Amino acid sequence: MKRLLLLPVLVFALTGCGLDASMEDQMPQNQEAADTRTYTPAPVLVKESEAYQYINNKGEVAIEGPFQEADYFSEGLARVSTEEGSYMINEKGKKQFDLKYELAEPFSDERGLIEVTAGNDQGFPRYGYINKKGSITINPIYYTATSFSENKAFGLFANNAENEDGWTVHLLNKSGETKEIEGLRVGNTTYMLPYSEGRAVIMPNQYAHAYLLDEKGQIISRGIYNEISSFHNGLAPAMKETDNGEQKWGYIDRDGNEVIPFEYTEASEFGENAAFVQQDGLWGIIDRKGKWIQAPVYDDAYAFSEGLGAVNTGGLWGFVDEKGNMAIPAQFADAGLFQSGLAQVFVGETNAAYINSKGEYVIEPDGYAALRLEEAGTDDKTQHAVSEEEAVQRIRTLLAIENQDEYFVEIDHLDEGSNYVIHAYGLTILDEETGEGHSFTLGYYVVNPSTGEVRDFFTGETISEYKPDYSTETEGYILFNGGDFTAEFPEEYDAYPSYSYNDESFRMLTVDPGENIHFFVYSGSEDDTPDDFIVNESFETLTEKEKDYGDVGQVIRYRIDADDGSYIKTFEQTLYKDGSQIIVGLMFDSWDTYNQYKSQYLDFKKSVKKR
Repeated sequence: MKRLLLLPVLVFALTGCGLDASMEDQMPQNQEAADTRTYTPAPVLVKESEAYQYINNKGEVAIEGPFQEADYFSEGLARVSTEEGSYMINEKGKKQFDLKYELAEPFSDERGLIEVTAGNDQGFPRYGYINKKGSITINPIYYTATSFSENKAFGLFANNAENEDGWTVHLLNKSGETKEIEGLRVGNTTYMLPYSEGRAVIMPNQYAHAYLLDEKGQIISRGIYNEISSFHNGLAPAMKETDNGEQKWGYIDRDGNEVIPFEYTEASEFGENAAFVQQDGLWGIIDRKGKWIQAPVYDDAYAFSEGLGAVNTGGLWGFVDEKGNMAIPAQFADAGLFQSGLAQVFVGETNAAYINSKGEYVIEPDGYAALRLEEAGTDDKTQHAVSEEEAVQRIRTLLAIENQDEYFVEIDHLDEGSNYVIHAYGLTILDEETGEGHSFTLGYYVVNPSTGEVRDFFTGETISEYKPDYSTETEGYILFNGGDFTAEFPEEYDAYPSYSYNDESFRMLTVDPGENIHFFVYSGSEDDTPDDFIVNESFETLTEKEKDYGDVGQVIRYRIDADDGSYIKTFEQTLYKDGSQIIVGLMFDSWDTYNQYKSQYLDFKKSVKKR
């Protein structure tokens, strides 16, 4: 299913009278209440240098900050962070309450979804809810949960996490009362959509089908569709796999009946009376009966919102109305959805702006940066644009892998400051015939598109040159000096440092003595374990785990098997009393390979020393 919004959009607060739950239940079906609400633009989140502030729709500073981290406003509240900690502010910038928990999702229906780490259970946080005073209203006991919508939410509860059938879904109200959804077969990878128009969707990934539920949590449809999206104006996109494995999208009504045939490769939610669908690689517009309003001509498209939808043609974005007329000519590098009369657009790769439904700038491209420069009394507004291709090449040069095809460097996403976040990784093929293998991370990096500065994604340290600290101690061997450890290995082995502390030391080292085996060592905080050492339950199983206690701290040994049998990983994790850890382990394709390199691994493991 196509992601319908790539950019952060302007969020607005709703003021006025709303319907409570009891009044909603009494409303006749399909009857809408008269909308007498007024819309007040919330302050807009912007980033200058490394700090966040908020501006109004005229480009003036509304909440000065500066904040180290900040979120967009939702229901009149936004999360911000300073050196003193995280807290919630209102739209005037006034502190409302300190945040004792990680806010996983913005407030919705007066409830905020929180994330709490469950002791030493790394990788498995729990989710609960707080009210607008910061008090917990529903304890964090769920493995995953949705935001509240239509005064209801879902939480995935583990009755017995070790048992495939030990999971249940709870339907929650705002008071914390729960109802177990009966008739579901779910697991720990279950995906749940919040309610929309009295319907909700639960999709257990491991069973490859979707459940459609009514407002009381009763199952309307099961096993017919592989995926179902949210409802808009009575219709929802849904996907079915054909007998030959093709994915075809169509539309269903609130009772789960097929309304528009399943003949599209992708489909968006409906606006008022039109939706974007894709056929043969291009996007067009259909009406509620599935008839073409505009035959497929667009390279890409987002959903309609407030009567306009963003479309890409010739590499530029513009907006069309539901009749297929080009309302705002294609001229932007990217564009988002309209909300309360405004949409965010990008002019060039990095210059954000906001336009109204006439295509007029409400906030000029890069207007905030220009405003701040004028206040500082300087005319220096020079932009140093670094393209995506140049940023990728900069990382390749930094890692000295310019001409090595086995390594990949890709734009992962843009952060809130429109900097490039880049993932560098390698690929090892275990089976040449099937192409099966695995990847290993070299690192994540942030490139400033204006200055070209490169920083480590995790530490924020500026990296000017790739400097793994190698020094030879024993003839024929290389001694690697990591951030908190040293390790020794034969000089003929390939080695890849990653997860840098700074430009001279690294937290992880991968050593390849052969084609189908890798040695690993990692050092860092006990609370910061890379994904390389965590079970991915979508395709891996934790088969062994044992704990010992010694003078230095706790030692945990564990084994992870790929579900398809393509590899095995074994690790020894030492948790020191000072809160640090060192993990040493290996990954191999078979026990024959392990036995072949066992003595080399034991030598490598013995060489690892904490600094």
